[in-house]
Amino acid sequence: MLDDSTENPQEFSQTEKMRRCEEFYDNRQSRTADLPAENQKFGVSGNFDILLVDFSGRVDEIHKIQTAIRTHRDISGRPRNLDDDRALYAVLPVKIPADFRLPNRDEFLGRAKNGAGCPNFWDSHSGCGKSCNLHKWGPCT
Repeated sequence: MLDDSTENPQEFSQTEKMRRCEEFYDNRQSRTADLPAENQKFGVSGNFDILLVDFSGRVDEIHKIQTAIRTHRDISGRPRNLDDDRALYAVLPVKIPADFRLPNRDEFLGRAKNGAGCPNFWDSHSGCGKSCNLHKWGPCT
C-alpha cells in the first residue's frame, strides 16, 4: 500500500530471516485474544463505513491508513511490539476482534508441524525472485 517500500526480504540471509522471525515471536506474541471494547460492534457486515463517505473522505481515510502503515513500518531503535501492531490494527476500516496469539515457539520457529513455521515458509519461497509475493504461503508462481 506504500509506494516507497523498497526492502526485499528475499535478499536476507537464512540467518537474518530466522533472526527476524525470532524477534517477531519474542516481541509480538499475545497470550490472549483481544476482546472488543464494551458496546463496540464487530463483524464483517456494517464495518465498511469508508464506503459511505464521499470521495474526499475516502482519500483522507486512505491517507490516514497509509500514514499508520508507514509509522508502523518505520519504527527504529527498537523492535516493533504487540502495542505497535494493535495501534496499526485500530486504524483499519474493518473492525473485528484482533487475535495476535501465535503457536508455541517450537511450532512457530521450527519444523515441529509439517508445512508450518518460519523455516518452512522461507523454504517455500527459496526460488522466488523480486516479484515473489511473501504475503502468500507456498511456492512462487
